[in-house]
Amino acid sequence: MATDDFFRARLDGMVDPRHPLAVLGRRMPWSQIEASLAPLFARKARMGKSREDADMFGPT
Repeated sequence: MATDDFFRARLDGMVDPRHPLAVLGRRMPWSQIEASLAPLFARKARMGKSREDADMFGPT
């Protein structure tokens, strides 16, 4: 594969599809993994508390 710019080459053209990690990546159930991990990374509403001693510029 000839290209004028290495950084514009497609990744699938640079990776050997027979490499064990590429094969494993195709066999992974990514949608199930994402569905099980998404709730753990969801934003949660947290009630913040203001602290006078935590302000690096002094009391405001």
